[in-house]
Amino acid sequence: MKKSVSLISSALVETYNAWIGVIEMTDLCDKDGANRLAAKIQDFWRKRGFDVVVEMKDEGFVSTMRSARTDLRSNMINGMPTKFAGAEAS
Repeated sequence: MKKSVSLISSALVETYNAWIGVIEMTDLCDKDGANRLAAKIQDFWRKRGFDVVVEMKDEGFVSTMRSARTDLRSNMINGMPTKFAGAEAS
């Protein structure tokens, strides 16, 4: 268990360091940006042996943003994958 927790912790740090300052927030709120981000998240965790499902949810026009917004939903809990790739559900 300790090894997987350590792997996940280092993966989170690596993700944060790789993305900080690289992606503009406005780029992630539209449909194209959300699609790119979903693919990056899935690819990141797949390379580390985890099966993560990320889906896009169109939220429509948001008056405070003065634009449409697309949210991402995943099967992760608190930003962490819940199962290894290829693992069968119990």
